[in-house]
Amino acid sequence: NGYKVYGADGCQIGPETADAVLAIIETLDYFTGPKYMDFDEAKRAGKIIEIPDSCLEAFVDAVYAQRVGGGEGIEDLKLVYTP
Repeated sequence: NGYKVYGADGCQIGPETADAVLAIIETLDYFTGPKYMDFDEAKRAGKIIEIPDSCLEAFVDAVYAQRVGGGEGIEDLKLVYTP
């Protein structure tokens, strides 16, 4: 399907950076190029770092701070999430 890549600023990368990423991807042999690792092994090796709850809480607080009207009427909001 495709993918989205975000830069350090939190925005999607631009065409120049996307071209550089694609150039690297195109050098890989899809069957032998990518390296795979067990999740727990990758965590121990420092390849996977879980985001601490404090980071999530700070993000949610920042989102709430952007609410228009201070969140008035939020109790009537209906939301459905489908992955």
